[in-house]
Amino acid sequence: PNGKAVIWEMQEGLHSNLYGAYYDEETGTWGDGIALTDVTNSVTEAQSGAILPDGTLMLGYRLTEDGQNSGLITEKLERECDLTITALPWLEAMTLHPGMETVLHVEVENTGSLSASDGFRLELFDGSQSFEGMDPIEYPLALAPGQKTEVEIAVTLPNELAGKRLKAKVTPLGGIKDKNSKNNT
Repeated sequence: PNGKAVIWEMQEGLHSNLYGAYYDEETGTWGDGIALTDVTNSVTEAQSGAILPDGTLMLGYRLTEDGQNSGLITEKLERECDLTITALPWLEAMTLHPGMETVLHVEVENTGSLSASDGFRLELFDGSQSFEGMDPIEYPLALAPGQKTEVEIAVTLPNELAGKRLKAKVTPLGGIKDKNSKNNT
């Protein structure tokens, strides 16, 4: 398992949160910073963390609320993959015609703390049904924590465009569990 991480405090208006980045040994890269805390109070005193052999991050910090310090707060942060579509899918063509070929762009980001090391699967839907003529596409591109990529897919539009709503869904490959499947479309 991965054994390197860095944590830091970032001021956000009148409060601050802790952020962290993991080193992904499989890809040899540092992931982008991800929020480790989501608090409306200031994080105070020296925060510290340690990585357990399984890659779990143990985090310790104190909060200030109305001038009073809390006791030591510890959190156990399991490493989890969380793939999300961060930009609505968009078509390259400006004018759409039934049956025409165009390119669909989809932006996928790993907002979790575990690499999607085997890549991801992208499925297109027309409302609740699979997009006509499109099988799911598997991308063997690893996505480290915080990393995003844009994929381009050649598509042929259906013969009937009225009432169509295009959606995309992303899931990690290789048996990796996704932390939050609600943000995958």
